[in-house]
Amino acid sequence: MKLKELYSKSIDRQVNPAVVVGKQDAETIKIEINEYVFTKDLVDNLYRFLHDIVHKQDAKTSIWISGYYGSGKSHFIKYVYYCLNPQTSEQAIDHFIKNAAEVADAFSDATPSNIKILKNKIAEYEIDTIIFNIDAVSGQKNEKEKITKIFLNQFNAFRGFNSTNIALALLLEKHLDEVGSFKDFKKDIYQKFKKEWKTDASTLVSLKLTDVLNIAQKYDGDIDLDSLRAKLKSPDDITIKDTLIPEFKDYLSKKDDNYRLVYMVDEVSQYIGVNTNLLLNLQTIVEEISADCDNKIWLACTAQQTLDQIIDSTEIHGEDFGKILGRFETRISLQSQDAAYITQKRILDKNSSGTEELIQFYDKNKDTIDNQYVFNHELYSSYVNRDQFLLAYPFLPYQFRLIADVFDSFSGIGYVIKEVKDNERSVLAITHSTALNSSNEEVGHFIPFDAFFNQLFQRNLTHHARGIIDRASKLQSVQEDGFAKRVVYTLFMIANLSDTKRITFPANLDNLTLLLMDQPDVNKLELQNRIEKVLDLLIKNSIISPENGDYRFFKEDEIEVAALIQNQIINREDRITAIWEDIVINILSLQRRVSYGSNNFSLSLKVDEKYIFKGGDIYVFISAFENTTPAQKALTNNKNDLVVCINEWFFNHPEILSEIELFTKTKKYIRQNSDSATGTRKQTIEMFGNKNSNRKTDLIKTFQTKFIETPFISGQQVINPADLSSREPAKRFAEVLQGHFSEIYKKNKLAPSYTNDELKKQAMTHSQTSADKTLTTGESEIENYLNTYGQIMTVEDLIKNFLKPPYGWKDTSSIGLLLKLGLKRKRQFEWRNQPIDFKEFVEYALKSNERNAIVIKDIVEVGELEVQDAKRAYLSIFNEQLSDQTDSYIVFDRLKSKLSITAKKYASYEDNYSMKPFGKHFHEIGKVLREWLEIREPKQLFDKVIERKDDIRELNDTCKDVIEFIDHQYKNYETIQKFERQNRQNFEVLDVAEKANAESLSDYLEKEDRPGDRFPQMKKIYEEIQNSIKDQSKNLQKETRSAYADIFVELDNKATELKVADVSGYYDKTSKLAEIDKETNLTHLQLLKANAGMFRTDAVEQIIKASQKDPENKKQIERFDIKATQIASEEELDLHLNWLRSELMKKLKENKIILLVKE
Repeated sequence: MKLKELYSKSIDRQVNPAVVVGKQDAETIKIEINEYVFTKDLVDNLYRFLHDIVHKQDAKTSIWISGYYGSGKSHFIKYVYYCLNPQTSEQAIDHFIKNAAEVADAFSDATPSNIKILKNKIAEYEIDTIIFNIDAVSGQKNEKEKITKIFLNQFNAFRGFNSTNIALALLLEKHLDEVGSFKDFKKDIYQKFKKEWKTDASTLVSLKLTDVLNIAQKYDGDIDLDSLRAKLKSPDDITIKDTLIPEFKDYLSKKDDNYRLVYMVDEVSQYIGVNTNLLLNLQTIVEEISADCDNKIWLACTAQQTLDQIIDSTEIHGEDFGKILGRFETRISLQSQDAAYITQKRILDKNSSGTEELIQFYDKNKDTIDNQYVFNHELYSSYVNRDQFLLAYPFLPYQFRLIADVFDSFSGIGYVIKEVKDNERSVLAITHSTALNSSNEEVGHFIPFDAFFNQLFQRNLTHHARGIIDRASKLQSVQEDGFAKRVVYTLFMIANLSDTKRITFPANLDNLTLLLMDQPDVNKLELQNRIEKVLDLLIKNSIISPENGDYRFFKEDEIEVAALIQNQIINREDRITAIWEDIVINILSLQRRVSYGSNNFSLSLKVDEKYIFKGGDIYVFISAFENTTPAQKALTNNKNDLVVCINEWFFNHPEILSEIELFTKTKKYIRQNSDSATGTRKQTIEMFGNKNSNRKTDLIKTFQTKFIETPFISGQQVINPADLSSREPAKRFAEVLQGHFSEIYKKNKLAPSYTNDELKKQAMTHSQTSADKTLTTGESEIENYLNTYGQIMTVEDLIKNFLKPPYGWKDTSSIGLLLKLGLKRKRQFEWRNQPIDFKEFVEYALKSNERNAIVIKDIVEVGELEVQDAKRAYLSIFNEQLSDQTDSYIVFDRLKSKLSITAKKYASYEDNYSMKPFGKHFHEIGKVLREWLEIREPKQLFDKVIERKDDIRELNDTCKDVIEFIDHQYKNYETIQKFERQNRQNFEVLDVAEKANAESLSDYLEKEDRPGDRFPQMKKIYEEIQNSIKDQSKNLQKETRSAYADIFVELDNKATELKVADVSGYYDKTSKLAEIDKETNLTHLQLLKANAGMFRTDAVEQIIKASQKDPENKKQIERFDIKATQIASEEELDLHLNWLRSELMKKLKENKIILLVKE
């Protein structure tokens, strides 16, 4: 039996994957009704739609039908149309009932019985439908009331009027229809112009308006032609309230209550887009229809988005948002239906004989089918049972999902025209054409996946996609081999799946084998071998690229770049650079500086003949492309050089060499061309860059794996790979490198490691020489070298010598060992011809620019007699034994230690008493001690101490006397000093004898540098002067207080007399008396007493001023000074009194008050 004989419907029949709402010929109606495939959701949605049309009474007569592109929205409303249209209703609803019985949910209202009741109800109603795609009937003009005009034009067309000129329809056509002459009018038009009014009305009105109006007037002589002509040329505005709704109401007024007019508008959301005005226009139409049309007009809109999504994409918010949602209370969501199921039901449904044939075939071949068609993922599965086999055969279930994924991916990358998507209509069309092409095959044939790449598929390819596939299909070897074409077509489809889909269905050899199987008993191994030959051919011709077992097609520009890369010229240095920079450095973690023992060493590095690092302590050679065995290389190798022989295994693996070659070519091409590339070429180079990054990762992994086979050469010794313990490349190399260093720097471990801080600490802690003279091995190495050298040597030269093999000591290690030699009195140091101590030695030696200034010298010993003299001199000066040792350096260290302690003691006295006359002694002895402490050589210090023992002993004794005075009398000294500073003015008013004593006290405090000698006398003088000042101050306070007390009594009486209640602003008795009581300065007390009269005068003047309340009668107080005059006779007295009277009368006449003050 042939495949075409299996199907219940002829496979070569016409199938319409895409439904056009306006196409309504008999054949289309038959196909669209009989081949409509119902799912559970579609059964419920259709029932709900039809039920609401005839039962709903709440004035909400709008229905929103949403679903993705290809989800069947157009077919759904077309089927609704068939159910409501009297000519197709019975056929459509019967098909509905049949499918509802088979697929409806158990709890669904859409039972066959309920649908039959609904069918009868629909038959009782007069239902008209207006169905159109809104974009197809829309004009180009963007107007606010655009949807209003579309609805009105479609309503006019429904009534038999023209569908483009609203004014013509309403003012002329409708009028003629109402008077019963419209049909005759159209006949006359045809008679005169030989044109049909239905299709040519707008043209005739534009070109022949006068003739048209004359014919109209023939049927109604009352028509005002001039007025009608003016309105047709300049019509009134079209609005919902004034035009559309009145037209609806007028039409409905002639209809019964069981009338329904159903608008079915396809693709509304695509038309509205983000245009807020259009959505608001639609909202207003819906509102007005619901309010004024008595449930008789219904509006059903299809959209690719839900209503909420449509509103969100515009600028509608708040109350308007709620209004729109409220009007479309009935909302139907058509989720993208199971394309595989619908396709299989429409195209592959089997007849009874075909079913019987397939059952026998399946039962016989079940095990073979199950074993051959095995997938490792749930998304792409084979047959799970016989029922699925009956439904899908001759296809496999996974093919429907996979071809949908191919369409989706190709659409995303622009390989197919925009109409092709992963939806029902695309899958339906390609399945039908593929099944038709294979219809003459015998049962047992399984349609392979390459069959989908047929003429229909290829017609939908874009020019860009054709350019890519043609490079493969037009290869002569492919053109001549049908199987090669099948491989190319299959690979082209799955290799261009999106990245997310390729994760679950990669374009690898296993999947290609499954997709190309057309018989269940095919030999898979043979098939794979045939496929591999084709793949190798495509790789060789730069058509495809292998990536981790997957394959992908080079795009047009990628093919050109791949060829340019293959032709890229590279030299030996390019290869070496790639080996080092991209691979070796990553696996060995090789750094210029390497730590060994206590030091860090620099490496010189070469890869073959190319230097990477120069001027290092050790040479490391990486042999990559040299064709020399390790044994041969070892014969000529320098004893200090290390060789890494990766060439030992490198040349045995041509596939690695080939990958290195391609990696290097690609890297060089990208480096030379990436900066200047733009557009597509830039993207292509980035793609090859990403691939090369992956290739680099793979090469690194390969080198990491093979590095375990790498031998090394250390000096003239070949190190066998099996002798190394580490397996990780970096650790393995580090193990060899450390071993190599241990051979070169055999004495490295003899020198301890020191940090700068540790050296400084040792110099501070062990500032004195050590009694232990035993040398360590490291110290002996330096001491022996210095003895052998026999000349004065700088620290710089010594450090350089011990940096070389076999030592390799760090500079701080050599400095530390020199310090130890110094502490053990083997060596001493000079800096710029000056002896330095250990602390200074470390400080200068740690500065590399000072090392040449430090000289290492032999120790110079001092004689025992001179040491004894120095000890006796110290005892004479400080009355203290120095040491019982005779070793000059031990005595020297002890002496400096003692001097340091004494210097610190006197330094504190010097700081505290530097401003006192006796402080100079501390300064003098401190200066001498500091000079002695600066001396670096024992003999020089001993000589100084012996030379100055007498004068320093005397100075030290003086300091001790002063210290004793400070300890016992300094507090009294400070008291006297403070008294002297505070009473210097009082000293001026003392009598002659007391004043002389005061001057003697001041001179003592200012000049005496041995204060203890005269202190008892000065203390007595202080007590006498202090008592004298106290007595005089007490008497003077008493006299001054008495004078002011009398003044305050007089002032109080004056204030009472003049009725001045508040005198606080004029004098303060309490404060003034307190001031007198507090004052002890004799001069100040005398001044207060002398100014008492003036104080009285000022206060009285203020009291009098305060008593004068009337500003007009207010008299001015003026002080009148009487000149001192000598009166020797009565006559002179009379003359003076007459003059005084005359002067005082002048003041009275000037309205002034004369105030007589008692002094």
